[in-house]
Amino acid sequence: MSKNKLLFSTPQGGVSLRPGTSKILTNDRHHDHHHDNHHNQDGHDDHHHHDHHHDNTGIDISKYETIRVYARNRSRSATSVSISLLVSQDDRFIAKLDKVMLAPGQTYTQTYSVPGQTLDIRATATPQRSNRSYRVDVVDVQVYGHK
Repeated sequence: MSKNKLLFSTPQGGVSLRPGTSKILTNDRHHDHHHDNHHNQDGHDDHHHHDHHHDNTGIDISKYETIRVYARNRSRSATSVSISLLVSQDDRFIAKLDKVMLAPGQTYTQTYSVPGQTLDIRATATPQRSNRSYRVDVVDVQVYGHK
C-alpha cells in the first residue's frame, strides 16, 4: 500500500483572514517565513529571490497521481470562507480545479486526479454584514499527495 505524503499544511494555528479579504495560502510557505522577515529590510539580498520567485509559490504536485485536500473553517470564524484550488503548468494558470464554500465550523475533504504541475490555494473570506465585530476567519488546509 503506497502512502500519502503531506505536501502542504497551513501553520499550526491556522491562517487568519479579515472578512472581505483574500489570501493565497500557498505563497506563505511555513518553512520560508523565518528568512522572509529580514530580507525585506536589507533589500540587497532581494534580487536573487526574484528569478526563483515562482518555484516558491504553489505546491509541486507533478509527481503524484492524486491529491487529497483537507480544509476547515474554524467554528469561531466570523464568516464563511471560499477555498479555490488553482492549477498551473509551466508557471501558467490552467484551471480552477474546484471552489468550495465553508461555513464556520465546516470541514471538507476531497480527492482529485492531478491535472497539472503546481497547485495554489486561495482562501477568500466573505465580507461581514455589520462592521461592529472585529473577529476574523481562521482556516486550516492540508494537501496530501498519493503516487
